[in-house]
Amino acid sequence: DYDPIIYPQGSFRMGSTISAHDDREDYDIDLLLELALDPATSPEAALGLVARSLAAGKGRLKFSTLEVKKRCVTLG
Repeated sequence: DYDPIIYPQGSFRMGSTISAHDDREDYDIDLLLELALDPATSPEAALGLVARSLAAGKGRLKFSTLEVKKRCVTLG
């Protein structure tokens, strides 16, 4: 419904992500999500929508923690 587009950011976008020395280590990959939302939608409401959508996919997506921050949603 929101026509999502995902853009890589930072080192991932530039193709310079450094591999972890240990397979158990995580990567820090930043992604930008563009959604077709009403321009009057508050940032808090947009983050809530993203967080709820990600939480609903927890069984299919590989993450154990989800944290809503001021300007992003972080998966761990």
